[in-house]
Amino acid sequence: MAVTNTAAFGQVPKTLYAKLTAAKTTYEDATNAVQMKALAANYAVPANGALLVKVWAAPIATVTSAAQIILWGLQAGDSAATGLMPLASAAMATYTLAQTTALPQTGLLDGNGVFITDQNPIYLEPGLILYGSTGQGQKSFLMAQVVEL
Repeated sequence: MAVTNTAAFGQVPKTLYAKLTAAKTTYEDATNAVQMKALAANYAVPANGALLVKVWAAPIATVTSAAQIILWGLQAGDSAATGLMPLASAAMATYTLAQTTALPQTGLLDGNGVFITDQNPIYLEPGLILYGSTGQGQKSFLMAQVVEL
């Protein structure tokens, strides 16, 4: 991005997703982490960067015990075996799947313990690859909204 004195305004909104099914029990590698996708294609932050303006998880099966949900970032050129860094996390509460109840959405918190919103976004550097994981192996979707700059 060229250096200017004008503000960078979001240009392209995207919705990302990952279907989480297997428990991620390690924090040093990408085992059981799922790369976020946009329109069925793996997603990487474009050359001008992006703002993460919302991220949440929703169960698609009964959640029998609280499940840790993490959004991970991997810098371009780093190894997925050692380079994942946690960007946001939450604990998904127990839930019994039923046709008569709404799916609960669990918002993820940034490193300061604040929900990620368009008023409290996280800047994503160019080339960053996003992954999601669950700590309990309970089926859920991790969704994120980014605005590309």
